[in-house]
Amino acid sequence: MNNQSEYEAVISGIGIVSPLGSDKQMVWENICRKKTGIRKAVHDDLCFNSGVPFISPVDYMHEFKKLNNRKNKRFMRRNVLFFLEALNLAIEDAKIGKQVADNHQDIAIITTCGDAGTDFRLFLPSVLRSIDEKSGTREVNMKIFGSRGLALLDPYFLIYDLLNSANCFAAIEHGINGDSNNFIMSGGAGFHSVKAGWEVIKSGKTKIAITGVTESLLNSAEMQYLYRRFGYPGKAVNGDNAIIPYSDEKEGLFFGEGAVVLILEEYNHAKNRGAHVYGKIHSYATCVDLNPELFSGDAGGEGVMRCLKKCLDMHEDDKKNVTPSLVITAGMALKNEDDGELHALKHLFHDTPGIHYATFKPNFGYIGPVSDVLEFVIGLLAMKKEQVPPVKNLGNKARGMNFNVSDKEYTASINDVLSLAKGLGGINSALFVRKI
Repeated sequence: MNNQSEYEAVISGIGIVSPLGSDKQMVWENICRKKTGIRKAVHDDLCFNSGVPFISPVDYMHEFKKLNNRKNKRFMRRNVLFFLEALNLAIEDAKIGKQVADNHQDIAIITTCGDAGTDFRLFLPSVLRSIDEKSGTREVNMKIFGSRGLALLDPYFLIYDLLNSANCFAAIEHGINGDSNNFIMSGGAGFHSVKAGWEVIKSGKTKIAITGVTESLLNSAEMQYLYRRFGYPGKAVNGDNAIIPYSDEKEGLFFGEGAVVLILEEYNHAKNRGAHVYGKIHSYATCVDLNPELFSGDAGGEGVMRCLKKCLDMHEDDKKNVTPSLVITAGMALKNEDDGELHALKHLFHDTPGIHYATFKPNFGYIGPVSDVLEFVIGLLAMKKEQVPPVKNLGNKARGMNFNVSDKEYTASINDVLSLAKGLGGINSALFVRKI
């Protein structure tokens, strides 16, 4: 890489806890085999009583290296446990264990916890009692909330959640006392901690930033709210066909859990210690759909287009200014969201040859903000291996748009990855990374 500025950020470590495994090579191989972590809910699952037929859980907590040895494990939420294990894997992958121990004041830690991964059961009764069923919109009616919902609000809700942030437990466990922050975000905003870590490194405040995201949507209270509020139960008969993005015949999401941690490092610092580098962060952008019907999606794709143009620095008169090698699409398997995304991609890239596409909700399910970063990581691994992974359950609408996408793994030269994320609340974000 030539003409490096002093403070550029690269990714030097990855830690994954997902429904398809907690080892990045295992996850990659499962993706290439078109496996799914979505399965039928059984009696032992936390969300069994919600009535949701299929989920995408982390089923191997007994394999985590340090979970059973933590004295304060019983105080931690499930998503915090996921984050701590992903952090251990990322530190091991980046080979920075000694630096974390010796330079704990100079390391930043910035986390994103999904909003449903809070202890939602303490807040849920207030929300469910405040939904306006008569309107047909399933919106929370604030008048009803004020008159009936507040009476059911558990006073321990905020206290319990303030004590259960991933960055605090991670800082305690590893003795890190540099810059620290924790965001509570929804799907579509999973890149926010990565962007914040990138900015800390660019400012010169630190050489290493630990960034990550964690979420667990799988307890009975959360599932009741999600399916009652959004109404996307799907029509699956088994886990393999539970999610089919870009389909005219089927829509519906099933939810999951997991965590991803990325170690960001100042480029020269990583280079001087001989670090294994996955890629350099080039740009980031976020925006929201300008749709007054919140949670109804943006079939026109205006929000996605604005987000991608901003991320790639595109101008109205030069739509082909940047053409990424690999585009990781959101593939929400919801009609308006999918239609808007396909429209935006076709408008911006005009069937440009040489761009490869992939999407991974059929493999992992929807994990809120974790989906954003987890799917981005698969793109990073694809760039490193120069292999485009297969897409599972691609719907008929995408097949008819001449996108370079395949249900089989194939070799390709990948110099950069553009990853697009969408949330159920109309948030769009994009992260662009380049090979070094």
